[in-house]
Amino acid sequence: AVILPEETAKTALMISLDQPVKIKITDPKGNTSETKENISVSFNPMVGLYRLEIIPKESTETYLHISQIPKGQEAQTRSFSLMLKENRPFRFYLIYNPNNPIPVNLISL
Repeated sequence: AVILPEETAKTALMISLDQPVKIKITDPKGNTSETKENISVSFNPMVGLYRLEIIPKESTETYLHISQIPKGQEAQTRSFSLMLKENRPFRFYLIYNPNNPIPVNLISL
């Protein structure tokens, strides 16, 4: 039997946008993951400072949604409005701590 992370994870961190983008995330240990879709999910994310890079495919306004999803509970989502410029990356630090009342904060680079 295969154990799927979404079934065994205690929490998930989901990053999504309303428009087509490429998302690169570097976790606190320096591991980088990349998606060409407008969504990225990390299961059992570690507490700490992440580097988030969003590379838009077109110039448009969009919303960046960052959700902490504890198993068996409602998602806690923060949304940010962004004005994207085609192929011009947006870079942020994402601070993640599920024990804070606001578990996710963004700092623009």
